[in-house]
Amino acid sequence: MIHPEHDIDSDVAASAPFTVDSIESKIHDAWSELGARAEEAGAAAPLRTSILTLIVISHGEAEIKRANHALERLVRVLPSRVIQVSVNDSTRDLAASVSAHCAITSTDQTNCYELISVQASPEHLRAIPSILTQLDISDLTTFIWWVGAVDSRSEHFRRVSGSADRIVVDSARFNRPLEDLDNYRRFLVDNTNDLAGTDLTWSRLLAMRELIAQSFDHPDAMAMLSSLRRLELSYNPAAFADALLMAGWLTSRLDLEPVAARQMTEMVGLTARYPDGKLVEFNLSPTTTRGAGLRSVRILAHNKLGTSRVTLRRTEQERATVNIEMTGLPRQQRTVHCADGSDDQLLGMELLQFSRDPVYEHALEHAALFAKLLQH
Repeated sequence: MIHPEHDIDSDVAASAPFTVDSIESKIHDAWSELGARAEEAGAAAPLRTSILTLIVISHGEAEIKRANHALERLVRVLPSRVIQVSVNDSTRDLAASVSAHCAITSTDQTNCYELISVQASPEHLRAIPSILTQLDISDLTTFIWWVGAVDSRSEHFRRVSGSADRIVVDSARFNRPLEDLDNYRRFLVDNTNDLAGTDLTWSRLLAMRELIAQSFDHPDAMAMLSSLRRLELSYNPAAFADALLMAGWLTSRLDLEPVAARQMTEMVGLTARYPDGKLVEFNLSPTTTRGAGLRSVRILAHNKLGTSRVTLRRTEQERATVNIEMTGLPRQQRTVHCADGSDDQLLGMELLQFSRDPVYEHALEHAALFAKLLQH
């Protein structure tokens, strides 16, 4: 009987310099070797099953390590061809290796994937787009995960992204969140190939977005949404993009128009406007300690019936408290699960989406509008 987490692996190196044909040949060799090892282990022959092509672009040791950690977990449950491009200053030749992997359970179920690892120096970047185009699997959706900071205006980003159907970035890794959010929005709008884009920060905010939406399920709470006065968001000092994207989501869902933004001493102030002209103030404040990206959201509303407050606060990495206070109703308080998710979990969610996400695109548009207002 085979242990539930038994793995079989096959690794071969492609010669340097290599050709796409040589890589395809090595893939065939890797699967042949994998089949022989499965037979030796008394398991069923592995099946080459792919549902997508995932291209991973990482620059430098830290990004490469981060990508490796996420892929080790992700690919075990997602049958795919993975093309990992690792760009490093210490790399001299354009080199490649090929491997095939299967995790076999006690019921002989196999989850298999193939990995093409390409090591490149910055000087070899011009060759990468043509290599990727020839190696992705025809008729399957191609995703590109840009692991770290990106410049969506650069020729390299645009040429590599041209081989994809869907792009995944992480705005929490942007070097210049204000500029880079707007540049990424422009890239998606200007693209003529119906290229879909998303953001791991957007996925990371899912738990908080769901908690906010659930807080307004009651009809009396729903009435608050037309009389908001102020929203206060606190965030990890390194997670300004989280707060800005959350503000973009709230304004876009509530049909508010971003009209002003200002940088103050200890926070960022944003102003949005209802269609009837009423203004809503957003205060975005960094915390003094590090931890979860978005730390808290406080929503205040006031009308002739009274004052209402909804407060969501992260108490630890995977917990949050929700407080709802409304005039004339008992105070509600509960503690709920609220986890950001690891890279592999977030990426796994995005790889199940094969079409555009209009809610994200609308939120990004509003976040980018605030970002532009802050730069003027």
